[in-house]
Amino acid sequence: KIESQVAFFAFGKTNFTPAGKEALDFIAEQLKANPAMKLDIMGHSDAAEDKVGTEKPQYANMADKRTNAVIQYLIDKGVQENRLNSVSQGSNVPNEVNVESDDPDLKMARNRRVTFKVL
Repeated sequence: KIESQVAFFAFGKTNFTPAGKEALDFIAEQLKANPAMKLDIMGHSDAAEDKVGTEKPQYANMADKRTNAVIQYLIDKGVQENRLNSVSQGSNVPNEVNVESDDPDLKMARNRRVTFKVL
């Protein structure tokens, strides 16, 4: 169930939506209930953010900034930092739910996300 959770973000943002906070709260509870569990936290951006980030530093490394925000949120909820591994994917791994016929803006929005993998 943890791996099905996703936190989405607005362009150039690291703050959480209500649905993102709900997903992170669920993950925090699962981690606290299973003390041996560790996670890869994979941050993603979209190609437009990556491009703008080369010219405007506030948009650079959004995938890293998002994973760091998620890790800090989970730590604040009582999860030990050594159980959380940050993985920056940038825009290299498109969201699997995107299909060719989707609106380009929707595809980019779906790519601005943090996903999780149980180790």
